[in-house]
Amino acid sequence: MRSALLIVNADDLGTSEDTNHQIYALMATGVVRSATLIGNSPAFESAIARVREFPQCSFGAHLNLTVMRPLAPSPDLEPVLDEHGHLSQRLWTSRLSRPLVHALERELTALARHSPACTTLLS
Repeated sequence: MRSALLIVNADDLGTSEDTNHQIYALMATGVVRSATLIGNSPAFESAIARVREFPQCSFGAHLNLTVMRPLAPSPDLEPVLDEHGHLSQRLWTSRLSRPLVHALERELTALARHSPACTTLLS
């Protein structure tokens, strides 16, 4: 009989302080072995600060282009921003002009670079 390994990943680390607390509590028990961080999330800094406490776990960067504030603000992102200046679902219906595509590339690069502890990139 072959054995199987189940790895439980917690998505959206950094979304809030409570989410961070809950995910790290589950990592401490061994239930969660992996998490994805959202680099432009409100509680990202406190989430990344604890990564080294969990060397037995892996961390990925969630490359987010549809919610929260951009890390690389640009007037060229305007077609995909909501009324609060946050990235939005408008990405799916906006015309992808060359300036917008370049602004989105800069945002993806900023998100990847902002998460140095991550070993995986997820979209």
